[in-house]
Amino acid sequence: MSRSLCQISLVLASFCGTLNAAILTVPGDHSTIQQALNAANDLDTVRVSAGIWPENLVLANKNLVLESVSGPELTIVDGMAAGSVLRIHGSLITEACVIQGFTFTGGTGTALSVSGIPRGGVGGGIFCHDGADPVIRGNVLVENVASAPQGLGGGIFVWSCAPRIQDNRIQANSSHYGGGLFLMNSTSDVVGNLITGNTTQPSGKGGGIRILYGAPLIQNNTLVGNFAHWIGSAIAASEPGCHPTLNANLIVGNLNSNPLDFAYSAWVETSCNEMWNNQTGDIWPSSQYMHDLGGNIIADPRFCPDAYTLYSTSPALPGQHPTGADCGLIGAFGPGCGAVADVADLPGNFDLLAPAPNPFNQHPLHDRDAADRPRASGALRPAGPACDDPAGWPALPWRAQCAAGGPDSGQRSLPAGPECGPGAPGAESDTAQVTRAGTKTKRQPASEKRAVLNERVARRAQLAGVSTEMVRRPRSLWNSTLPSAIA
Repeated sequence: MSRSLCQISLVLASFCGTLNAAILTVPGDHSTIQQALNAANDLDTVRVSAGIWPENLVLANKNLVLESVSGPELTIVDGMAAGSVLRIHGSLITEACVIQGFTFTGGTGTALSVSGIPRGGVGGGIFCHDGADPVIRGNVLVENVASAPQGLGGGIFVWSCAPRIQDNRIQANSSHYGGGLFLMNSTSDVVGNLITGNTTQPSGKGGGIRILYGAPLIQNNTLVGNFAHWIGSAIAASEPGCHPTLNANLIVGNLNSNPLDFAYSAWVETSCNEMWNNQTGDIWPSSQYMHDLGGNIIADPRFCPDAYTLYSTSPALPGQHPTGADCGLIGAFGPGCGAVADVADLPGNFDLLAPAPNPFNQHPLHDRDAADRPRASGALRPAGPACDDPAGWPALPWRAQCAAGGPDSGQRSLPAGPECGPGAPGAESDTAQVTRAGTKTKRQPASEKRAVLNERVARRAQLAGVSTEMVRRPRSLWNSTLPSAIA
């Protein structure tokens, strides 16, 4: 009976605390964020208006919500190279404590000794430690540094605690170990983040993420373009007692060292991760340290132009895994643009000419042989003014068929957009002719090709708002990052 009464008392106390929760505004009620944090109690909300706030914040043992009014683009906390931008600590902090909607920048970390080694700075952007388990979500951590010597966690350093780090952009941070994020003796959930352009200093490990001890979950993150001077450009995990789980992450275009490095008795469970185009090769670590649970692939994720969302034909989308594995979404972002015509989707051993007749370009240029065939993807689209907005480009449906017959004969079709597909003005045909490699094809005179190419370059330059010299790359038209009509 006494236990039941005690439980009822706890519930009532929590309910009453919720009713008494206050909203403290900055700069309305308090002139600085730190003043509001000092004045706040458990379950209160500190709500910060847009602006640049030059502060080094400390949050100790309070379960409150720290949020912005206008989002991270307009609400910037600048650490002014004077330490960690935000330090969170205390074992009383639970998932009821939420940090959301800020940009944290200009941090240099907190100087202290870790594992008996003096560190110039740890946690340039955020330093979370001593049992604190908050939720850190929807923030931008950019251009923070964990200072030398031996800095740890340029963007975030987590030490002996388990925050949930979700839906953040961790970009262009630097440290000796863990340019973007360092997890030490942690069981954190790191979910849905874009981790890009982070670097380690010379001899450093883990350009994107460094894991030392602990068993964190690393899931549905997009790790792109991170750089490690030594090992683990995307992720480095090591030491006995290090048992992270990596599931459904995109690991693309990371630089200078092996993208994944697992060593020194670490045991890493991996599933449904996708690698592509990492500078030193797309190679999975040794089975001595990696337990492959299935679904790991090497494949082009097919990013949308100028973004990390995915074309609707991406193998990283649910139901489109090339092996049929039930992986769900791989990476942090879902579809963001229409279907793409990819060489990989066509029958093998062919020369792609062009839609014939092509309503948008009557002079096909892609009569290339097998050795010169590009591997990148491109979307067919008309050049009319109704279709000039890249965000709204619908894909033109088209078919590829092997004119020479044989085992590769067949067709591949892609979905249509309502405005720019067949039926649009001048759209006479949607058939792409494909011949087997080695089959002779009729080529245009050189002078005619040059005239057509000059016309195309001028149109692309006009669409992109740049000079023609910037787009005059005739042998890499399919790889261009500028808007183009692939035809």
